[in-house]
Amino acid sequence: MGDTLTSSELSQWVDAHMTRMGQSAIRISDGIVVYFDTVKKASGLPLADYFFVTHDHRDHFNPDLIRELRSPGTHVVVPESMRENGHDKGVSTVGIRPGESKTIGALTVATVPAYNLRKPMHPRRKDYVGYCLTLPNGISIYHAGDTDFVPEMRNLKPDIALIPVGGGATMNWKEALDAMSAIGARITIPIHYGLIPFSAAGAKKFLARGGESVKELP
Repeated sequence: MGDTLTSSELSQWVDAHMTRMGQSAIRISDGIVVYFDTVKKASGLPLADYFFVTHDHRDHFNPDLIRELRSPGTHVVVPESMRENGHDKGVSTVGIRPGESKTIGALTVATVPAYNLRKPMHPRRKDYVGYCLTLPNGISIYHAGDTDFVPEMRNLKPDIALIPVGGGATMNWKEALDAMSAIGARITIPIHYGLIPFSAAGAKKFLARGGESVKELP
């Protein structure tokens, strides 16, 4: 479906089915409910079919919320390194390594390494990940997690890319523009901003300079 939609139709699908819930948290609701890195409790949240956790930092992983929103059939996907060291707090159902591909329920899932090139917060040895999903409707989505602009991002070409732009622990808005070009998504949505005050300014610059393929989720 993704490659059969016009850019306008894909943008309308994003508006109808994707919600940003602060920082890097994203909810997708279109027949199934998918959460990425969701940590903030709110009333009325639907039960999850899938949770995807990019790494174990507390602005990306809330095991209590996962317990609250899961059902017996919920897939809770985390980096295998989290399962091995017990940082998944016992909530995960699937572990996955950087560069691995799996079919998980109705989704095709591949991972991309997520790491800092020179900063210490997300070292490559931790085996954190970003996720490339293909939904049952054919739309492909890349959630990059906390990362710098790394070579493994090149030519992923998803329909939708969610990339950090706030700087500090991740790439800044200028680096994100370079990453956006290298990834080659049809729509790019900025994430990982707003929690730290300076990061919101980076998001505004990214949105102002990113061109027509950049889209903000409220």
